[in-house]
Amino acid sequence: MNSIEIRNNRKLVISLLIVLAISSFGMTYYIFFSASSNTNIVIKLIYFILNAFLIKTIYGQANVVIKDKPVLIFSKSEIEIYQNGKYVSFLWSLVVNCKVEKEADGVTHYLTIETAGEKIVINISWLEKSPVEIEKLLNMYKMK
Repeated sequence: MNSIEIRNNRKLVISLLIVLAISSFGMTYYIFFSASSNTNIVIKLIYFILNAFLIKTIYGQANVVIKDKPVLIFSKSEIEIYQNGKYVSFLWSLVVNCKVEKEADGVTHYLTIETAGEKIVINISWLEKSPVEIEKLLNMYKMK
């Protein structure tokens, strides 16, 4: 077993991106083009700025899904995490602590990796493998 790559759950992420895009277009229509919406210019400006951030987020996530890059790569010697457009590697020998944690809502799971000088926390709820499967892989590769 050389390495295992874990990607985003494409169906789930694409569904969410479609819902966000449709709601963005719907709100844009309502705010700017609807005759019943007589909002002032300040509200329109604030909405425009917030909508620009939403579109940037949708575009960034769509790129990750389209490129189909692995989010986590487990190998004998290291774990790689795709974060902020680049891979960050951690050698297993330097990892002090790694665990899967559940948030209080019971739905969101995070992978926490700690080394002597760094701590990274990533959301693993949107991945193609369940948090339980990721935890098993984590224990299996960490033991090697």
